[in-house]
Amino acid sequence: MVWKLSSNKAIAVLLRKAKAKYESAQRNFEADSYDTCVSDLYYACFDTVVALMVVRNVVEKKHTQVSGFVNKDWARVGLIDVDMSRFFNRLLSSRELADYNYFEEFDKDSCKLLKDQTVKFMEITVEIINSESESNMTLYP
Repeated sequence: MVWKLSSNKAIAVLLRKAKAKYESAQRNFEADSYDTCVSDLYYACFDTVVALMVVRNVVEKKHTQVSGFVNKDWARVGLIDVDMSRFFNRLLSSRELADYNYFEEFDKDSCKLLKDQTVKFMEITVEIINSESESNMTLYP
């Protein structure tokens, strides 16, 4: 895949999308739509990771490749805590369950925990983006 935008523009677009997905997750949480909330939380994290991948000139959009980037390029080298890597993997699995499992639904408590961890994950990712790109990107206005 080739980005048609400059790297900084692509990063800004991805972070705006991540913020929008998180805000959508928040609305779905408040509406008791927990499966949709989980899916949106995952895509909020996914877009922040892809933004960092753009900073590093690594462009992959497949979920397993993005997960591999988190595990190999972040956790193994100590850039993020292993627990954050595990969280991202758990969130990917949770998103798959939320989207494709028709026999179970997420509840408020499990969704709240994922929501809180998502905020932390996204904040850490944006800090890394800013340190590696010498920019001042933000998820907040």
